[in-house]
Amino acid sequence: MKRTLLTLIVLLPLLAFGQVKYLIFGVVDGNVPVKSVIDGNHDVYLDDETLVIVSSFIKDKYGDVFEVYYKNRKLYINPDFLKINKEDQKAFDTWDASELDSIKSKASYAADVIYRNDLKKAFAFLDNTKTKGLAVLNWSYYDESEYTSGTSAKIEVYNPAKKTIKYIWFSFVGYNAVGDVVSSKGQTIRTMKAVGPIKEKETGSYEFSYVWFSDLVQTAKLKAIKIQYMDGTFKLVPIPSSIILPKNLYNILNDEVDED
Repeated sequence: MKRTLLTLIVLLPLLAFGQVKYLIFGVVDGNVPVKSVIDGNHDVYLDDETLVIVSSFIKDKYGDVFEVYYKNRKLYINPDFLKINKEDQKAFDTWDASELDSIKSKASYAADVIYRNDLKKAFAFLDNTKTKGLAVLNWSYYDESEYTSGTSAKIEVYNPAKKTIKYIWFSFVGYNAVGDVVSSKGQTIRTMKAVGPIKEKETGSYEFSYVWFSDLVQTAKLKAIKIQYMDGTFKLVPIPSSIILPKNLYNILNDEVDED
């Protein structure tokens, strides 16, 4: 799968974060569905431990909900699925209308500032990978099947270079529960080959089935990456961790939230 990361120009200036005097944060408790419209269906999913900014507590005929901001989007979540300081929750019942309006305004403003700041960081990260030839946007490993012994991997990359990528070799190392390297077919380093082309500022997504013919892999690392371009030249990335986009920044560049 290929898609182009379009250059984003932030038109509005970032205002000083210090102007926000009071914010209430909450943490999502579980991988739960939330609403994008208060009287709508649960159409959005947030991961466990996702940090959100709480803007209000609403007692509604459809059920009590917290109004929260995730990135720059307003959402509604059941109180049972949000961990929040009890004193903060009680405060919503004591504030007058002007104070509640102030909290909502500041929450919206802060969410937008944080979102824009993270977006700026994400594009700066990608820009800094130009000299390294590649950015790993996201990657993971998973059990291939409950019926067979095997661990697979999937990876999404971005080409920041001006040359078109022809092939990429990814070298993985898997570790068992006690930290020992897992061998597969007599190999402790498993190298998988991805086929392009991936043009400049485009992405490529790949899945490698049965990287390890074993279910013992509990953690894994990318140990090295080799790139071949269409002009026949090669580039090595000996420290792949330096080009892996942090998860929070990947989420900013990806869909704003996962929708059902």
